[in-house]
Amino acid sequence: MKIAVCDDSVFDLDNLIKILTQYFKSKNIGAYIDKFSNPQVLLNKILIDGANYYDVYILDIVMQKNGIEVAKSILQKNDNAIIIFQTSSREFAVEAFRVRAFDYILKPLDQRQIFDCLGRLNIAFEKEKKDIFQLKTNDLNLVTIKISEIVYIESKDRRLLFHMKNKEIISSTMLRTKFLESIPFDYERLNFIECHNSFVVNMHYIASIQNSDFKLNNNELVPISKRLFKEAKEKYIKYLIGE
Repeated sequence: MKIAVCDDSVFDLDNLIKILTQYFKSKNIGAYIDKFSNPQVLLNKILIDGANYYDVYILDIVMQKNGIEVAKSILQKNDNAIIIFQTSSREFAVEAFRVRAFDYILKPLDQRQIFDCLGRLNIAFEKEKKDIFQLKTNDLNLVTIKISEIVYIESKDRRLLFHMKNKEIISSTMLRTKFLESIPFDYERLNFIECHNSFVVNMHYIASIQNSDFKLNNNELVPISKRLFKEAKEKYIKYLIGE
């Protein structure tokens, strides 16, 4: 886990680093922590290394540059970044949670509160790791894909095409095995359903069944073959009623 801590109070910054170090050492968890006393220095580093260099950002709010604005800049570059705010005032709480803050910690810093936050953070981080895998793409780059953001998977020209929530289509290298055997995760356990020889769809993104297609939330249609129609329909209905 890589963490960036930013606070223009040197006392609070050093105190928080001390508490973080104690927690990770007590839990035998590997963590890399960078500290910044100037938010602009942090933003400059992000420009060089990318906002996904860190997994977690712990930000003071009242600094030379407002911590919420810093968080917005980070999230524009990495929507998956985990943001934790620490501040001496409650007045920014609503605005903080509008940028999906993981937690809002009031100063003076309390070790028990921070340990509780880190415990929840570690659970979320472990869950997040299970939701990703790496794929070698058609142009031989290695990309990280979030399983929960895959709308459907298509087999085309001996490649897997991952149709993503953000409308991006990620193409794999040439396949050496069958379509379903090539999917790099347990798709059935994660609520994906085979509906065609060339399509596996994430049921979370299905809006309805329309004739012989699944209509998705983005209005795309994914075909359902005659061979799989009955089984696919039954699985989708069970998913809807929570079975």
